[in-house]
Amino acid sequence: MTRIFLRIYGGITLSLLLVAMFTFVAFEAINHYRLLNYRMQMVSGSMNLIAGSLVGQTDAARKQHVEDISESLGVLVNLKYLDNLVLNKTELKRVKNGELVFLSPRQRGAYAVALRIPDESDLLVSVEIANVTEQMGRATVELIADFVGQGTLAEQEQRLEDIRPYFGFPISLVAPIQVFLDSEQWERIGRQESVLVLDESAKAIRLYTSLPSSRKLLFLGPIEQFDPYPYQLVIFIGFLALSFLGLAAYLLVHPLEWRLRRLEQMVKRIKKGDLDTRVEVIGKDAISQLSVAFNQMAEHVQILLDSQKELTSAVSHELRTPVARLRFGLEMIEDAKSDEERLRFMEGMDIDIEQLDELIDEILTYARLEQGTPVLHFKKLNVNDILTQICREMAETAGKAGIEIECETQAAEPVLVEAEGRYLHRVVQNLAGNAIRYAGSRVRMKFEVQQDVCKVTVEDDGPGVPENEWAHVFTPFARLDDSRNRVSGGYGLGLSIVQRIAFWHGGQVTIGRSSLGGARFEMVWPKSQKRASSGIGLVVPSLKQSA
Repeated sequence: MTRIFLRIYGGITLSLLLVAMFTFVAFEAINHYRLLNYRMQMVSGSMNLIAGSLVGQTDAARKQHVEDISESLGVLVNLKYLDNLVLNKTELKRVKNGELVFLSPRQRGAYAVALRIPDESDLLVSVEIANVTEQMGRATVELIADFVGQGTLAEQEQRLEDIRPYFGFPISLVAPIQVFLDSEQWERIGRQESVLVLDESAKAIRLYTSLPSSRKLLFLGPIEQFDPYPYQLVIFIGFLALSFLGLAAYLLVHPLEWRLRRLEQMVKRIKKGDLDTRVEVIGKDAISQLSVAFNQMAEHVQILLDSQKELTSAVSHELRTPVARLRFGLEMIEDAKSDEERLRFMEGMDIDIEQLDELIDEILTYARLEQGTPVLHFKKLNVNDILTQICREMAETAGKAGIEIECETQAAEPVLVEAEGRYLHRVVQNLAGNAIRYAGSRVRMKFEVQQDVCKVTVEDDGPGVPENEWAHVFTPFARLDDSRNRVSGGYGLGLSIVQRIAFWHGGQVTIGRSSLGGARFEMVWPKSQKRASSGIGLVVPSLKQSA
């Protein structure tokens, strides 16, 4: 335990010391790039408006316009040709894409940015800024107001929407009633002047101005001021971390190590074959959750192994009959005296192979649903369509057996529910096939929705299922007595598959007596699978109530 403590504490301490050595450098680098990004966001919108205003002007007009903008902003604005600039490949690519690039400023402590004028391949407009001033803020408001210009409110909103992506702060039109200004500031608004308001926190500013022929105000902000990371807080946190690291590591590692050793012992016992081993769950922390997960895993493994043994035993028994018939058919083919007799035996073998294929398909389907978590793709389905489709599919089989199939739906309009279409089709198909196999003359299928619960019911007028057998009909490979086994077919997996599909839909399948005189099977599941995943149980009638 001491070695683990020393290794953890020594490793963490060394790591913290290394982090402390590079903290200052990292802070400087991060703040540098944050500042560049902040400056880019602050001037991006204005630069795009300035570049857009120079499109289509003559050289003389552009020169005069640039001088006017320089005077308005209180900064140095120039026109530069691309050939006169020293840019790397990345910066050239940004220029061609119409993005801002940083240039080397002539004044120490300042920064310069440039943007290509639209429709010009090599002409850029550049701005060199030493400090963000109030004059720049007011001039930016005026630039936006000039761009929005005259027109209806809808036109002004559309122009704002066009330029909004270029600004690193919100711009919008607001009603005067939403703005709180003093009388002097309102007077300036009335004189078509801009108003700058500093937030109480002094960390953001807001700019307002009126627009011609508009009852709303142009609002910029809040424009957050750049706030570098506080160095003092980092130093203080580092000191506290080093002081309490040893004590916290000791108090945490010691009990955790003891419980992990207990868990390791249980794993070794499972490895030796003692599947009844379980870990004692203490508390509600991460180790407790691990213990719970371990116990669930052990229980799941035990269930899977028992299920595998049971399935293997049942499969070997079920495969023996068709394989024996195939072997007998081969022997009879060898002894056949004519082609017609040989063909008859081959047709019988083909039927045996088809039944064997059906059995294997049933076994694989049951195995997928029984072990692990199957992949289900829940979609909104119209169950009425599924019932109608199965009625059509079963019509020929039912007709040959002299069975009449009735399909009842709750409403004429489609009722959409969430389910896995392939498996829901399999449920209704299995229940309908089972009902046709044992019915006397009628089978009735019904679908209905009660609030948040869906229900599919399949009934027949056959001999029914004895009440003492209700608990066993869903057991894999289970077959009842001759009262419901008067015809060939079925492998005892159909109802087991139905039960597992209902389980993975968050529902249940029940059995009872039908008003027709035979058996009634009902599958009930939530209309929405979100309800099922939230752990809300279904109100499903008991077996005796179903009767």
